[in-house]
Amino acid sequence: MLKKIVFLNIIVLCIFFVFLSVQSSKARHQENIRQEIERIENSASGQSGKGFLSVIKGDNESAIEHFSKSIEIEPNNPIVYHQRGIAYYNLGNYQDALKDLNQTIKLDPNLIDAYGNRSLVKMELKDYKGALADINEVLKIAPEHPKAIEQKKTILSKMNK
Repeated sequence: MLKKIVFLNIIVLCIFFVFLSVQSSKARHQENIRQEIERIENSASGQSGKGFLSVIKGDNESAIEHFSKSIEIEPNNPIVYHQRGIAYYNLGNYQDALKDLNQTIKLDPNLIDAYGNRSLVKMELKDYKGALADINEVLKIAPEHPKAIEQKKTILSKMNK
């Protein structure tokens, strides 16, 4: 009888240790997942992703914060400068929008959306010659671009006033 009790106690202890081992492994796995999520969220692409979501929600201030963090981590990404420039434009901060769009074009001179958006900013700043030059860059690459054609008409009408 004593052998059976000792044997059952050993089995219970083994089950208990297996249970603890599984729980410990599960906790380590959950911690690893949490750390990986945190690493991704704090990466340049994670911050720019948060910025894109903020723009979609209409929260341009938050978008600028996230894009700025992304730029701190990865300072040569023209898309992030472009998106931050749009967020600044949406807030009416045309000087900072212009700086970011200039940096976008410096980093990627083939990004035609940056020229179109910089043209919009220059229109707000009443730099119609600069706006026209930028929209002409868009039309060199995409001569049938409907928004660019309309924007050029608007610029020309403002220049003739």
